[in-house]
Amino acid sequence: MRVLEVLSEKPRRFTTVRELTGISSKTLWDALHSLQKEGLVEKDEFKIYKITEKGRKFLESNRARVTLAHLKLIVGKLHRETLTRPISEEDVKRLEELVHKLKSEIMRCEEAKE
Repeated sequence: MRVLEVLSEKPRRFTTVRELTGISSKTLWDALHSLQKEGLVEKDEFKIYKITEKGRKFLESNRARVTLAHLKLIVGKLHRETLTRPISEEDVKRLEELVHKLKSEIMRCEEAKE
């Protein structure tokens, strides 16, 4: 998903995608190859990768799910941590930011369906 998000901003070279995602060269090459086979990403004659329309639709339809999964991981982590310490203001702020992001993604998905 991170690769598609980076490419949804604008077409990019392999090295730029690697720098922005922090993914190793081998893993990124495998991911881009798989994304190309699925028709989600294209590579032009100048070796610049870009997201396809199919890739954009896939990204939009799955963004809210990814945000929700991330939120669940954070909540689970906070739950385990708060068994040994009180919840902090920073924890509350992180949760509020994730909830806001999730609401935004759900609204975008609903708008895209219309």
